[in-house]
Amino acid sequence: MLFIITFNILTIFNYCIIQAKAIKRIELIDQQRILEVTLIAYFKNEVKNSLLLSDEYIEDNKIVKYIVDDMGDEYEITVEETSGFNVIMKISLDKSKFKVNKISYESK
Repeated sequence: MLFIITFNILTIFNYCIIQAKAIKRIELIDQQRILEVTLIAYFKNEVKNSLLLSDEYIEDNKIVKYIVDDMGDEYEITVEETSGFNVIMKISLDKSKFKVNKISYESK
């Protein structure tokens, strides 16, 4: 009987740990999605109103470094956040239509 009770308690604790890790992964994905949407709006605005050059983007205590490659009709932008994400985001942005052609992610 003691073995069954101990097994059930350990199973419940293990389930709680797995759920906590899943919640942290979901929060990280949400932060990444918010950053993606914010950066795309920022890049479109820069292309529309001025020149888009390699620089740093700072918001909510996050420093995001991005490198811009001018590829003729479009920009290829490589984004790397310095404080938390271990992913490099590549964005292909059409200059004339202010449209995002492609977004891809690479692991560090």
